[in-house]
Amino acid sequence: MAHISRTRTFAVTAAALAAAFACANSAAAEDYPPAYNQKTQFLTNDPKPTMPVASKFKDQKLATGIYTWSQVDNTAHRSICLTKGTYTWDDFLTPGNGTYAHKSSLQDDHQDPPAVLNGIVDLKGWGLPSQDWTWGSELVLTQVVSSCTP
Repeated sequence: MAHISRTRTFAVTAAALAAAFACANSAAAEDYPPAYNQKTQFLTNDPKPTMPVASKFKDQKLATGIYTWSQVDNTAHRSICLTKGTYTWDDFLTPGNGTYAHKSSLQDDHQDPPAVLNGIVDLKGWGLPSQDWTWGSELVLTQVVSSCTP
């Protein structure tokens, strides 16, 4: 009987710790809402390489943590650990032969090489019309960490 009691106590303690960890991460997410670097503009579903490149820039302050970084058109995403600081956040939409190349980059204020996220936007291939579209990228803090070293 004592063995069952210790096992049950351990299970309850483990569940309480897991709940506390989940609450801490959810509180972190509430303290740091998603960040966006977006632009709304007319996009044709048949772009040509001679058309101008569109861009969107901003400076963004970030906490140290693990982020989900994704393009709003959902063509690319990745998990990335970023240290606390101010980042230059750039998004470029480059017209090509029927598609757009979407490049997002983040560079910290220490001048480390920028992190890059690349995707392809294919409105015609996706069966979507020429019209105003919102494009860009977003950062969602998924976990606050003390550092980004392995």
